[in-house]
Amino acid sequence: MTVEAPQPAPDGTWNTGGYDWRRLGMAADFLRFPLHRTGGKRLDELLAWATGEVSRYKLQPILTSLSVDEVADTETFVSYQEALSHLGSVQVEPSAPVVMPGQPVRLDLQDPRLRYDKAAGRYTYIYQDAAGQLHTVWLSTPSDLAAQLDQVLRYQLGGVTIRGMLEPGNAPGMTDVVRSYRDQALAQVPPSSLQVLWTVQGPEGPVQETRPLDSPSYKWTVPDQPGQQVVIAAALQGSGAVPLGEVALRIATPTPEASPTPTPMPAAAADITSTVGVTPTPIAADCLDAAFVADVTIPDDTQLDNGESFEKTWRLSNNGSCEWPADTVLAFVSGEPMGAPASVTVGPVAPGKSVDITVKMTAPAEPGRYRGYWQLQAGGTSFGDQVYVQIIAG
Repeated sequence: MTVEAPQPAPDGTWNTGGYDWRRLGMAADFLRFPLHRTGGKRLDELLAWATGEVSRYKLQPILTSLSVDEVADTETFVSYQEALSHLGSVQVEPSAPVVMPGQPVRLDLQDPRLRYDKAAGRYTYIYQDAAGQLHTVWLSTPSDLAAQLDQVLRYQLGGVTIRGMLEPGNAPGMTDVVRSYRDQALAQVPPSSLQVLWTVQGPEGPVQETRPLDSPSYKWTVPDQPGQQVVIAAALQGSGAVPLGEVALRIATPTPEASPTPTPMPAAAADITSTVGVTPTPIAADCLDAAFVADVTIPDDTQLDNGESFEKTWRLSNNGSCEWPADTVLAFVSGEPMGAPASVTVGPVAPGKSVDITVKMTAPAEPGRYRGYWQLQAGGTSFGDQVYVQIIAG
C-alpha cells in the first residue's frame, strides 16, 4: 500500500493526512511512502517516528534519482540537466555590449540563487517561468541519494524503491550509488560540489575560472586587444557540464587623445596666481563587493497572514578589497516591494566583515507567493550579490 509521507507539525508531531499508520501497518504487507525531497535530519526524524508506528520490515520508502520541479503543489520529475538549466541567465556589469580595454567587469547569474537546505539535505532554488509562476527545484545528486540510502540501511527497512534510474538524464554516478546499496556496502560519497565554470572566449584563446554555484560572481578584467569576446557560463558537477547561457561583448579600440594646444597667457595675467580646486578621488568601483551569507529571519516560503507586518533580515559580508562607503544602502531592485521603503541605510563595513541588514515589510493583501529583490548601492552604483525575500501570504 502507498500513502503520502507525513509532514512535520508545529507541535513536534507528524501530520499523516488522515492515515492511521499503525492500523495500516498491521493490515498491509508493505507500506510505501514517497521521500522525493526529504533527506538529512528531517529524514532521520521521520524514519525514527515511522519505525515506532510500523514494523521496520514493512516500511519501503520511495526515492528518486531524478530532480524534482514543483509548481502549484504539482511535482514533475526532471533530468539533472533540465534542473540546472533554470539556474539563471548570464549577467554582465556594466551591461553595455561595448567595453574598454582594462575595464573591470563582473560576471554573474542574474536570478535564482542556489542554497543548501540543511533540513532536507539537498540543494534547492526558485525560478519564475514565462507565465509568471514560481517553481521550486530540488536537485538530486549522487551524494544526496547515497545519504538517503545510508539512512535506509541504518534503520534496516524492508526495502526501497528508486524511481527514474532507467530514465535518461541522471546525474553522473547514480548507478554506482545504487549498486553499492544493493551490495550493502554503501561507500561514502563526497558532498555535492556544484560550481559554475566561466569561459571568456576571445581571439587570444579562452580564459576560464570556476566559482561555487551558490556564489557565482567572477570579476574579469577586459584585455587590451580589441575584438569580440564571448562570455559563457556552465554548471559543473563532477565531470558533467550544463550550459547556462552566454553573452557577446565587443572590446572597443581606444581613441587616442589629442594633445591640448597651450593658450598663450596675456602679459597682464602673468602675475596672477590661480587656485585650482582638488576633486577627491572616488573609491574604485571594482574594489566593492558583497556576498550573501544567510537569511537571518523569514526563510523562503514563510507563511504570513495577509497584511501582517514583518522584518526581513539578511546577513551580507564584504568580500571586496575596500570598505563600503558611508552612503551605502540596501535598495529595492525588482519584484514585489511588500510595503518596504525604497532603501535602508547600511553604512561603512570593513573588508572581511559581515553585517545584518533589516527591512520592515508588510505581507500583501491578496493571497499568493511573493518575491522581492534587493541589492547594495553606493553613489548610485549597485554592487554585490542580489538578495531576495519570498513569502506566502494568506
